[in-house]
Amino acid sequence: MPSLAQVNGTLPEIVASVSDGLSNVLVVAMTADGNFTASWWQGSTKVWTANQLPSFSNQNGTAFTTRPGISSISMNNNHRLYGIAADKAAIIEYEWSSTSNNHYSFTWAGSINVI
Repeated sequence: MPSLAQVNGTLPEIVASVSDGLSNVLVVAMTADGNFTASWWQGSTKVWTANQLPSFSNQNGTAFTTRPGISSISMNNNHRLYGIAADKAAIIEYEWSSTSNNHYSFTWAGSINVI
């Protein structure tokens, strides 16, 4: 993800997860201003598809590609993406919804209030 740069002196957050016996890799990055980009390694073809705009669906099913309103990210080994809500009141979970044409789709799976 060579196009990622600091925003106001803050480095982007980068998370990654593998699947299919390390054959595929999903990398998601969030810049300090809340923008996202994602890259996918397809092991069978040995090709990186870099700097793609991921899509998100919220709990009401509304799809968007702009900032999902989270301030920090992590990912588990099933490509589930977790974020701290911008107001720091909840942890939000997005389920990875891959298709053969789109490896960059995340659907709201739940949230846990922490305040």
